[in-house]
Amino acid sequence: MRSADRLESVLLAVVSLMGLLGVLVALTMGSDAYARNKVVVENQPPRHEVTAKVVGTPKQDNDTSFVVWSERDGRQITAAVGRERQDRVGGTREIWLAPDGEVVDRPATTADAMLHVIATGGRAVIVTALGWWLLTRSRGTANSEPDRA
Repeated sequence: MRSADRLESVLLAVVSLMGLLGVLVALTMGSDAYARNKVVVENQPPRHEVTAKVVGTPKQDNDTSFVVWSERDGRQITAAVGRERQDRVGGTREIWLAPDGEVVDRPATTADAMLHVIATGGRAVIVTALGWWLLTRSRGTANSEPDRA
């Protein structure tokens, strides 16, 4: 058996083991991400959603839009919020408020955790597929060389 064939066999075994290990790591990381997100979902403070009107969009060097909404008692509240791509003066957008009236991030959901799990698994698949592709490329190069018996 040629030394190139032995090397190829070893590389194939290593990449196969790395693929299995990658799946185990992906499952562990995904499970941890889901558990962390579930704790966040269960312990996050209450918040409610309001529809606000965009009254000012950011300049080139700023990521803040200004919005205005009406409170239940009729007061108009203006706040600076993180810019979103669709922000246009006169347009509306949904924002989330804490009980004290502060603008907060949207509540985390278990769907967010599932997206983290899927992304983690996707990265493991990509790394494994790249390893297999590199192995096949090196095998194709090795097989194209003439035998020197």
